[in-house]
Amino acid sequence: MGDKLIVSGGEMKRPKDWKVFLSNDDNKVQLVKVLLDTWSSAPTAPILHGREVVLVYEGSAYMLRSTGDAMSCVEIESLQSDQEETDTRVVLYCLYAQEMLYSTARVKTPDTDIFFSSCCTMLVVSLISGFYLKQERVTQSAASTSVN
Repeated sequence: MGDKLIVSGGEMKRPKDWKVFLSNDDNKVQLVKVLLDTWSSAPTAPILHGREVVLVYEGSAYMLRSTGDAMSCVEIESLQSDQEETDTRVVLYCLYAQEMLYSTARVKTPDTDIFFSSCCTMLVVSLISGFYLKQERVTQSAASTSVN
């Protein structure tokens, strides 16, 4: 496990080894908090212009939208979850993407349990609703699935 680093904000220098940095859960939590704070600020609006970003932090999901030169950050109540198993939350996020009529929801994971669980669940959803499931390549280092 990597050492815990203090992620102080957007001005912090990038860690030399991302893999080691992200192997510490506290580092990941701090990083997502910095992303949420930074990306929901006005200076980010031109960068995210025309995009919607969903960011999950501490069991709550937030929709970030650029509106001209301002940013809005709204909690998505339907995605609030205290579910500990990642594979269950991944399916919840894919179903939200379908509900919002997104053209694509992509899941990338090195964890085969998450990959196959989400594939099986989304296959059932696609059979029931017509939501198209497209499976991308699976390698030793990463597994990926998309739903269109």
